[in-house]
Amino acid sequence: MTERQESVLRFIVSYIRRERRTPSTREIMRGSGLASTGAISYQLKELASKGFIKLTGKSRGIDVISNPFDESPVVPGTRLLRVVSGGVPAGALKPLPDLVEGSALIDQRFFKSKKDEELFLIRVAGDCMSGAGINIGDWVLVRPQSTANPGDLVIAVVEGEYTLKKFRTERGDVILEPANPAHKPIRVSKDKPKDFRILGRVVKALKDFE
Repeated sequence: MTERQESVLRFIVSYIRRERRTPSTREIMRGSGLASTGAISYQLKELASKGFIKLTGKSRGIDVISNPFDESPVVPGTRLLRVVSGGVPAGALKPLPDLVEGSALIDQRFFKSKKDEELFLIRVAGDCMSGAGINIGDWVLVRPQSTANPGDLVIAVVEGEYTLKKFRTERGDVILEPANPAHKPIRVSKDKPKDFRILGRVVKALKDFE
């Protein structure tokens, strides 16, 4: 790959990750510093012949096939989220390692803003929130944050163990409320505080129907 081709490909990769779509020929021309759209067309054909991109023939028709700058995939219209290992028990407390076991590409239409790029995915391992439509095996999208409002669904850690519950307060105490009558709420007393913190707020659930 020549220096000009690297400049063009770097711009394409950066543009897709920033704008969530493929740049036009003129945008590539301005971004890479080349003098004409003809020069861009030539460099794109060269990149395609070397297997770095695929040209579809459509407007903005560029697919990045090989990204030599890092290992993250480059797909317009999607976002790359971390997948946290293990599963959050929506029920009795259970330890969960703070590890990222992989990543997942999620369609951009699931998100409201670029702030949602910090979201991560956790798989639910219990039935405590079944009354809220969150069942065993569902995936939840979690926005990292340390605070919550009453009624928020949160990922919380209590005494070193993790759980998914609805957050509310009662006379200064924190109540982590299940949505299944078979489970009891968890109370964090203001007078006898436990090791308690909120790790994030659940913003969306992804479900299978099979």
